[in-house]
Amino acid sequence: MATRGNDIKSKIQAYVDEADRSKSNTENNLHKVKRELDSNMQRRLSLMQIIADTQMEAMLGGENVRDLTGRLSQVLSQREADYQKLEQQMEEARARIKQAEIEVSTNGAMLNDKRTAALAEMQSNSEIAELGVQQASLAEEIKRLSALLDDTKDECRNKLKAFDADPAFQHLISRRFGTDQYKGMGLTQLIDGWLAKRVDFQQSHHDYSILQKLPEMAEKRLDEKVQARNQVLIRVEDLERAIYQRFGVDEAAGRLKKAEARLVERREAIGQLQNALNDIINGQDQKMLELKAQVAENVQRLSIPTLERLTKATKSDRDEKALEEYKALLERDERLKVQEQQLHIRLREVSDTFRRAKELRDNFVRKGYDSNNRTFRDSFDASAFINGYIAGTLTQNDLDNQVRNSSTYHSPVESRPSHNWSTDNDNRVSGGSNWSTGDTFGGSSSSDWSTGDRF
Repeated sequence: MATRGNDIKSKIQAYVDEADRSKSNTENNLHKVKRELDSNMQRRLSLMQIIADTQMEAMLGGENVRDLTGRLSQVLSQREADYQKLEQQMEEARARIKQAEIEVSTNGAMLNDKRTAALAEMQSNSEIAELGVQQASLAEEIKRLSALLDDTKDECRNKLKAFDADPAFQHLISRRFGTDQYKGMGLTQLIDGWLAKRVDFQQSHHDYSILQKLPEMAEKRLDEKVQARNQVLIRVEDLERAIYQRFGVDEAAGRLKKAEARLVERREAIGQLQNALNDIINGQDQKMLELKAQVAENVQRLSIPTLERLTKATKSDRDEKALEEYKALLERDERLKVQEQQLHIRLREVSDTFRRAKELRDNFVRKGYDSNNRTFRDSFDASAFINGYIAGTLTQNDLDNQVRNSSTYHSPVESRPSHNWSTDNDNRVSGGSNWSTGDTFGGSSSSDWSTGDRF
């Protein structure tokens, strides 16, 4: 069974979904590590409170550790609630994106069906077919007249040079001999008359006038044919526009455009949620930044050796046990920070994979490669194609070349003769003369329909 463009897009989407799951899992694992680090920090402050309650309350510069611990507990509770809320919003946003993708796919398929039906109607329309024949005939006539105009200009130019180089002819022309403006009298008139007979001025002057007018006459004839062909093109466009409207192509295209806009909007929205989630995961949210500043200001005043010396000086072992647990938490934090660093690296990797996979999917769709009318040969290795792009070993140009070399596009309707609007050598024609549908009905995908070249 042939592999179609939409099948390849589905495989790419599977990579996008898998990368999204990996990213989400890594984010959750990183959040767990962060949460344990936060919990350890909260516990360390509680232990500091025990030590401070024993002997060091006065050494904290008036800042009561118990108050700081209370604020920490409140902030961490708020941050956890914020995280859970963002996670819920992310899930809802993913569901909205899936729905928007379905709407784009559905509207794209509907547009493709309506467009195919409209093209079939155009193909069978007798008036369009007759106009196509007229246009083809006029195009040939325009081509012939264009060549004739060029030949006429060259021939007239060369023959006029001979007249311009004849001193006797130019003398009579300059004196306006044979016209009402001629002023010669007596002997002058006699001599000019003799000279006119010698050079057959009457015939020469007639030929000279015709040679001057011929290019203009040829150009006027060409322009008449061009205008006639333009009127044919305008009529064809009117007929096709009416067929599009009758089949609802423009309306379907409008619905698709709105669905695509919703998809873009929802992807932007989930991006904003992801940024907020990243801030919490990375400890860069405003609540944590403010709390860290307070903790750094108070806890960092006391070194471990100082605490060991002071706790040993008391009769109670309560503060010493608290310090031992405090040091154990510090060791645990070191291991967690290593794990955190590894998870950050992993998160960057899976985020980059997710980004590249989405980029591949969006480019694949934007280029129209996902069309069901495009089939890929059995030799096309979709996995290598996808992995190569995600790994960065394939560029966008490589992507385009591989698709073009490994696939074939099958137009749903044969191109009709009236669409062959090429004018060959007629580069003078404007407006409808250069009208073309490009690859509109060939390489375009259901999700990105336009009237220009797709590739």
